[in-house]
Amino acid sequence: MEKLLNLKKIKKYQSAIMDLLENYVAVPYANASLVEKQLIADKERNRFQAIAIGWEKDEKFVYSNFLHFEIKNGKVWIQQNLTEIPVAAELMKRGVSQSDIVLGFLPEYAREDTDYAVN
Repeated sequence: MEKLLNLKKIKKYQSAIMDLLENYVAVPYANASLVEKQLIADKERNRFQAIAIGWEKDEKFVYSNFLHFEIKNGKVWIQQNLTEIPVAAELMKRGVSQSDIVLGFLPEYAREDTDYAVN
């Protein structure tokens, strides 16, 4: 029974992450028409990213990993957020429990001072 509940929670968290990322990548860049946002999802291994890739004014190659999430031990780890989106709050709006969000980009000692999980 516990395994089934955990699987349901993982599916719910995957869905929340995918919804957030799909909404993010759906908005194209206004001034960089040759730079594309892409969603990369590995649901089997619970890894999710939004990247930007392409050419800026046909002169400079752009590649950046803006958002990176993982689901580990039943918790959503925010590994990278180079956007202005408060992704933890957005995940909570989509049903992810605050106690199941880890700010992975912070060192463990700094996570203790947040309202989120330490690990």
